[in-house]
Amino acid sequence: MRNAFIKAEFEALGLGDRSAILFGTSTVALVLISLVIGGVAFFGWQTIKDSIRRDVELSTKRRLRRVELELRGRSAALLGYTIGETSVDADYLHATNPERLREAKTLCQQGYDRLRKVGGPGELMALNNLLMYSSILRENSRRGYLLEHARRLRAAGQELDRPHLLLTYCRIVLFFGLEPAERDEACSIVRDLQIREGLQEKERREADYLASLCTDRSASGPGKPA
Repeated sequence: MRNAFIKAEFEALGLGDRSAILFGTSTVALVLISLVIGGVAFFGWQTIKDSIRRDVELSTKRRLRRVELELRGRSAALLGYTIGETSVDADYLHATNPERLREAKTLCQQGYDRLRKVGGPGELMALNNLLMYSSILRENSRRGYLLEHARRLRAAGQELDRPHLLLTYCRIVLFFGLEPAERDEACSIVRDLQIREGLQEKERREADYLASLCTDRSASGPGKPA
C-alpha cells in the first residue's frame, strides 16, 4: 500500500518536479559512489606507498650491508697484502718473518671470507694472496682447502686471462697436489706462460721457478717439491 501511494504521488507530480527528484536522487547516488571510490583509492594508495617505502628501506639496508662488508673485506685483505709483501723474499720462496707472514695470511683469509659474499676483483685478489702466503708457509694441513680454492683461481685466470692467478694455481698444485694428471696439467700451463709475451718481471720469475720444479719432477719421477 505504501509503495502504491508513493507511486501515485510521484505520478501526480509535474514533469519538472519529477525531473528534479530524479536528478537529485542520481546526484546523491553519484556522490556516494564517488566517496566509495575515493575512499578505496585513498586507502589503496596508502597501502602502495607503505609497500614502496618498506621495499626502499629494505633495499637500502641491503646495499649498505654489502658496501660495509666489501669495505671491511678490502681493508683486511689490503692490510694482509701490505704485511705479507714485507715478510717474504723477492722470489716468494721463503718467509723472512714467518710470524708476520702468518698474520698476513690470517688477514687475507678474513678479507676473502667477507669479499666472497659480494664477489668482484677484490675477492680474487684476497684469495690469490691467501694461497700464495699459505704456499710459502707450507701449510700441508690445509691441502684440501688450498687445492679446492686454487681451482677457483684457475677458472678465473682462464676466463679473465690473468697470468698471476694461473701461476698461483700451478704453485699450489705443484706444492700440494697428489694427482699426477693435475700436476701434469699445471706444468703444461707453466710452459705456456713461459713463452707468453707481456708477462711482468715478477710473473716471469715465478713461471721460471715453477718450470724448474716441473723439470726436477720429470727427472726424478713423481713427487712434491720441498
